[in-house]
Amino acid sequence: VEQEPRWELLAVVGLVGLPLTLAVNAAEYQVTAAVLGYRVPFVPALRVGVLATAANLLPIPGAVLVRAHAVRRLGAPYGKIVLSTGAVGVCFVGTTCLMAGAVLAASGELAFGGILLGAGLVLLALALALLVRERGSRTGVRLLLATVARATAAIVVKAGRLYLILVAFGYEAGITQALTLTLAAIIALSLGFFPGGLGAAEVLAAALSPLVGLSAAVGFVASAVDRLVSLVGLAVVAGGVILFDRRRHRAGSSRGEQAAPPASGS
Repeated sequence: VEQEPRWELLAVVGLVGLPLTLAVNAAEYQVTAAVLGYRVPFVPALRVGVLATAANLLPIPGAVLVRAHAVRRLGAPYGKIVLSTGAVGVCFVGTTCLMAGAVLAASGELAFGGILLGAGLVLLALALALLVRERGSRTGVRLLLATVARATAAIVVKAGRLYLILVAFGYEAGITQALTLTLAAIIALSLGFFPGGLGAAEVLAAALSPLVGLSAAVGFVASAVDRLVSLVGLAVVAGGVILFDRRRHRAGSSRGEQAAPPASGS
């Protein structure tokens, strides 16, 4: 880094980008529950989203396990939980591949972009098949569109954070570079064996960066700085949520998630 970072942009990443990320994580949990016919209000979903994001810091697929436990508390059987979390997860990765592939293909990286486009279409078709099997064709398509919309929002927020970080450190960047780094982060999270994709996300970012005109070092630094900013903000937010829950339980309040019973038909 050859110049003083633009600290105001890094502040936007932490003070605006992180809350937006937590909000879209809450929306992802809402659609996971909706696959099984449950309606979860935003505030309880936000609590689950915060804890799921924090659980990703463990060397396990923490977010998936937290969401699965939350859906289980709503009354869903384990088989249905696997289906709903799996369908949403597959759709999320498929949407990322589709968006990154389209941008790369448009920028001239036809081979890599074409591979990502094909993988994205296959994953979205798989997600649709799972949703149709569970809820029928009409509801399945509607749930797929809702999942894609939430995944797109999450990807845009993540890409926006990475773009601001690149600009803050004086690097020329665009949507192609930001989406490619986002793809690396999501693939790393999907592996599940690295705490929050720790290490894997940075290595993948370094490997993919030269494909879109960034040096490996720049991709690595951008991914690492985004992680550091997120860790600081997440520690504060997650700690607040845990303290709030403890005080609520000590006070004898047990509101929990409010949900409607599963729909009787597909």
